[in-house]
Amino acid sequence: MNSRLRGKLAKASSKIEDKLFHLKHKMEANSILSSIEKERGKTNPTLIKNSKEYAVEILGWSGYSPWLEVYSAIAGTFKEGWIPDNYYRKVVMPRVKSGYGETSVLKPMSKLIYGNSSAFPDIGYYVNGLFYNSDYHVIHEESIKKLLFEKTDRIIFKLDSSLQGKGVFIFTKENFDSSVIKKYGNGVFQSFLTQHSKLSMFAKNSVATIRVTSIINNEGKCEPRACYLRLGQGSDTHVQSKSHIRVPVDTLTGQLGDIAYTTNWHQIRKHPTSLVDFAGNSIPNYDECVNVIKEIHESLPFTRCVGWDACITDDGEVKIMEWNGKHNDIKFSEATQGPIFSGLNWQNLWKSR
Repeated sequence: MNSRLRGKLAKASSKIEDKLFHLKHKMEANSILSSIEKERGKTNPTLIKNSKEYAVEILGWSGYSPWLEVYSAIAGTFKEGWIPDNYYRKVVMPRVKSGYGETSVLKPMSKLIYGNSSAFPDIGYYVNGLFYNSDYHVIHEESIKKLLFEKTDRIIFKLDSSLQGKGVFIFTKENFDSSVIKKYGNGVFQSFLTQHSKLSMFAKNSVATIRVTSIINNEGKCEPRACYLRLGQGSDTHVQSKSHIRVPVDTLTGQLGDIAYTTNWHQIRKHPTSLVDFAGNSIPNYDECVNVIKEIHESLPFTRCVGWDACITDDGEVKIMEWNGKHNDIKFSEATQGPIFSGLNWQNLWKSR
């Protein structure tokens, strides 16, 4: 096969992949919009019109309209500056992350990438057939169990590329088996944290995570742009995207919003399991949480937009469970708190691709 033909095939393949990508996003956005409208009624036609016009006139393509329509339905108005999720992934991410964000899927490297920060609750790793302690020294397989359970009775093991709560396993000293870990594959061992009482009152069985989306501005400084609390429900042992409850959080004060959202984007005012109101509550030690994230992000700012999953322990300590540098979700934050990327000129990036 000559180089010209290979080039044509590669170009055709890329076009097909691109079309499938945007089709998937359109279907997802339309499904969410339909779910929202079942609860709230049809979205104002003017907002749909504004979304379509903005997609074409500002973002350069009508295919970016579906997510703008979702944002408008949630917000009840149209806001200039919103970034559609498919635009973010196809246009923004290559420019503000390139390949650096992809390292976040390699869970054992997080602590190493960010200067061995003690904010990561890592206690060990399994990588390519070998076990390691948190200082990246090889540990013999027969000794790993003692190391992992030296200071805790439960641990978490997260596989590389784990996301949305999938690929996460909880072990006790009694059921831990190193041979099982070897079958699962590469990943990180973390302490099972006891969360702050102000968070456990919502859902006791699973540790709540605080998702903070931060950006690195043109001066190299970290700016938190969005925040929401992710809660499990029912018998969930950890927060999972298929069942989580999301509560918008004021980025300046840490105050919870009065209204939270289920996975189908329906609004609720109480946690469905505990029946605790969201209104009047806040993230404990929120300022320290933000400070830790700023310090870590600025220590290696190459990935300019990151979604951080933090936890506040029972003694108020901030722990970073993981960082999402590859595909950090922006849909929820844009719809409930956006536009979260205002002033960054991202809406014009498509013009210089």
